[in-house]
Amino acid sequence: MQTTTLRTRCLVLAAATCALASGAAHAQSVTLYGLIDTGIEYVSHANTNGNGLTRIPSVTGTLPSRWGLRGAEDLGNGMKAVFTLESGFNTDTGTSGGVPASGTCAGEVAGNASSCRAVSAMLKYDAATFGVAGAYEEQRGGAGATASFFNGSAPIAFTDAGDKDRRIVANGYVKLGNAKLGVGWIGRHVQAVAGDVRSNLYFVNGSYPLEGALTLDAGLIRLVNADQSRSATMAVLRGVYALSKRTALYAQTGYLWNSANAQYSVSGGGGGTTPARGVNQLGAMVGMRTAF
Repeated sequence: MQTTTLRTRCLVLAAATCALASGAAHAQSVTLYGLIDTGIEYVSHANTNGNGLTRIPSVTGTLPSRWGLRGAEDLGNGMKAVFTLESGFNTDTGTSGGVPASGTCAGEVAGNASSCRAVSAMLKYDAATFGVAGAYEEQRGGAGATASFFNGSAPIAFTDAGDKDRRIVANGYVKLGNAKLGVGWIGRHVQAVAGDVRSNLYFVNGSYPLEGALTLDAGLIRLVNADQSRSATMAVLRGVYALSKRTALYAQTGYLWNSANAQYSVSGGGGGTTPARGVNQLGAMVGMRTAF
């Protein structure tokens, strides 16, 4: 039920591969890290017949499962050479994956620098009692690619290198004693030869630590897609019990209200839970996450 987005990232992959193949002879340190988040979820009205579904979600519970390698070499004079290799994986099968992608692209094409090109940038500022952040992401089209809003509308052909799928993110938080309150907005614009669609997602969330290691989270999300006449509202409530600094148990529930034409799903755990048009959904999950 998390609308979080994770892409498989290979930063300076060629350099990383060479370092690993040679036994990391030139790297002063290589760190293996990751996070595993899995559990069991129930989703009502998980198909057009209205049947419920109980499963281990592929992608995520509260956070996307992933693993990675980091390496660094001290070059002297305050300079370092670094690499990061990171990939998501599906907890139900162990296969490589991530959250459901918003589009598909085969990869860069020789001689065409724009095809399937992806760029992103982020700025953030954190103070003692508040923080703000902003990000920009752009994906170009390519052979065989599509862009989807996962709301029951047909995917948009995204095959031209001039096609753009852009997102602008703005969010912030404030600490009020032990409580933390956050608000944000994600604007998306798919601009392609086959169609031009915009959507806006607004959210407010908060967390409050209760007695001991228990924390209560709650959130309200509103997604508006006027171009495709498909919108939705979702409320989420979650309790997290920390067993240690790295490991926690959680229980969460969410309810999704779809507009008349929409087929959004309350679950972010992979495909297979799309309701009938205009049908609302209830979701619930218990799970565990651990970081290493």
